[in-house]
Amino acid sequence: MGVVNQNYHSQILTKKGRRIHFDSIECMFSFWNHNSEKVEKVWVKNYQSPKEWIEIQNAKFLKADNLPSPMEANLSSYKTQKEAEDNRVLYGGILMTQEEVMEYVKSNWEKELAGKGK
Repeated sequence: MGVVNQNYHSQILTKKGRRIHFDSIECMFSFWNHNSEKVEKVWVKNYQSPKEWIEIQNAKFLKADNLPSPMEANLSSYKTQKEAEDNRVLYGGILMTQEEVMEYVKSNWEKELAGKGK
């Protein structure tokens, strides 16, 4: 699948040097969850400035139903807490940590996706 909307683009660098690109943050977290031993580095795009990559440990996350992502988890990522909070004010939703996003993808999103037959 190609990356249609750069605002949600994410990528993983494997320990073997392969770059894997994802069209949504949730797809990347799902892959990472199931293949953590293969992952060297992870990046997400800054929703506010989609040409800008953010290393995963520095990213801030927003889950907002009024800001739909390609695979329906409605997750977006930001460089600063202020950017994330500004979009939360505009679109509603909740701010999440990297750990909370991983848990949400593992516990909820993957099950919802499977139930939809995707």
